[in-house]
Amino acid sequence: MLSEPVLYQASCDSLFAFDRDGGVLWATPLPDRKSGVSRIYETDTTVVLVHKGLSDGVRGLIPYGAAYLAAFDKKNGRRMFFESLAENKGDAVYSSIPWTDDRLLLVGKKKIALYAKSGEQVAENSVENVSGGEIQTIYHNGCDRFSPESGGFRPVVDREDEWAIRTDDGWLAVLDDNLSVKRQYVMDSLVGCFDRFGDMSILYHEGRTLLVGPDGKVRSSMMVGVPVFLDAPVLYCRDKNSLVKVDLSPSLGRDWNDPDPFEKAFVADNRWNH
Repeated sequence: MLSEPVLYQASCDSLFAFDRDGGVLWATPLPDRKSGVSRIYETDTTVVLVHKGLSDGVRGLIPYGAAYLAAFDKKNGRRMFFESLAENKGDAVYSSIPWTDDRLLLVGKKKIALYAKSGEQVAENSVENVSGGEIQTIYHNGCDRFSPESGGFRPVVDREDEWAIRTDDGWLAVLDDNLSVKRQYVMDSLVGCFDRFGDMSILYHEGRTLLVGPDGKVRSSMMVGVPVFLDAPVLYCRDKNSLVKVDLSPSLGRDWNDPDPFEKAFVADNRWNH
């Protein structure tokens, strides 16, 4: 992590601070000297290290070392606190997400916990309260996933004080800032947001490119292929062997099912005509 003018870097056994010239300002041995995948954050006075208890293996991440949260003094590297995050090697941290300037959300396969950067645990919840599966994905405010609903689409998370977890057996649970479950339901699939134009979200679902308003209602449904690039107000889509150019500016409520000829530009360059 670069925090001008200092670079902080964790090796397999130590945490280092380097100056701009590459000189070592300080080096502090890490607990049990087994550091795999980790993330570094900072406060005004400390460097916060989340060791996930994982390492890169041939077939993906594997348990390695103990998962923990530790903070070190920026001036001299002295360890300020240490908090173990796991009771066994299976309790690894697969995601660590800064929530605010002073809190971190840590996610494992079976539980989710909120920690202050001082090391204090603020809240915790177990996936057992949602399903019998394991946490597969976590979503937070500004995520680009929508859930189809009757009459339109709803953002998986649409509030700054909400989080959502999706399990590998199809459950989706929305959590508040205390990590309590606000609502949960089975979700077979989620729709990704390609991009945004004004207050509209551009989605691609079941063969159609959709313009979805902030209320979740579909404002326009277009059979113009798969969206590939937005150069606002022009949206480019790929339709078999052609490139479809759609001008979104005249009317966001227009039905584009049958674009005018000037809006459909066949690509002449054979390198792109496939």
